[in-house]
Amino acid sequence: MASPTSTSIWFRIVILITLMVVLFYVCRPLYWKISATIHNIRHNNQYGRECTLYKLLFAGA
Repeated sequence: MASPTSTSIWFRIVILITLMVVLFYVCRPLYWKISATIHNIRHNNQYGRECTLYKLLFAGA
């Protein structure tokens, strides 16, 4: 028969592994979404700077 401490340790290990799997499947898509949003914001800012520079260079022409 298993001792209470042994059962408690196995229970904690199973809960920890389950929590890690759940966090992996929940946080991975969130990371992708946040990363894509940051990429889009940076791309849009770069495009805005290029348009502004273009307008400034050719406004007097």
